[in-house]
Amino acid sequence: MRRILTVISALLLAAAPHAAARPLFLPKGDLSAGAQLGFINFSSEDSELFLLIDGMDAKAGFKRFAPFFEYAYADDRSFGFRMDYSILTAAVDNLTLDLLNDGLSFDLSGVSAKTRSAGASIFHRNYFGLDERSRFAFFLEESLSYSSGRTQLDVGSGTDAFTSSSKLRLSFSPGFEFFVMNNISVGAYISIGGVSYNRVSCHQGDAVTGSRQKFAARFGPDLLGAGFGVSFHF
Repeated sequence: MRRILTVISALLLAAAPHAAARPLFLPKGDLSAGAQLGFINFSSEDSELFLLIDGMDAKAGFKRFAPFFEYAYADDRSFGFRMDYSILTAAVDNLTLDLLNDGLSFDLSGVSAKTRSAGASIFHRNYFGLDERSRFAFFLEESLSYSSGRTQLDVGSGTDAFTSSSKLRLSFSPGFEFFVMNNISVGAYISIGGVSYNRVSCHQGDAVTGSRQKFAARFGPDLLGAGFGVSFHF
């Protein structure tokens, strides 16, 4: 990952002195609105990793919807504001862990969790036009976001325990944008990491039973930070 970041930085530095010669993709004054979508489904049947676990039936899903506004304050440079709403679900209907060894085994069933979170972010983008017709571009995005969420765990015992979380994150995401019409563009992106501050609290009814906080720095492709979007330009 460090090598990838080094290559991207070298390309940007090499391109900077010739910025005037690059094809213009997003002119100054462009105003756009749109939404980003993310969708991932995973099942234990899709992975050979779980062949060692006998009788595993588990699945997980992630959905994200994020409307945004973006304004180009200079040629190929913009800033914007984005709202974010996501749902993460996971369920284990049945699991028998024996790892091919009868001495190490246990059963688990009927466990599920759902996390709902909402947040907002401000972002900045640099676009790099890739064709003379100003239809296709690569971009780099830096964003500062804050989100909060709640996770409800169901273990079949009727517990009223849940966790609440909050996160402040600075992240970096490269992507591509393409004008399918003169005023409509579509794009795809993926987060390649960032730094964050996380706080999680555990609740039992109205009482807080524990909390934990953590600073983290992670660099690498993040599937939950990937998706596609559509923008309408005015």
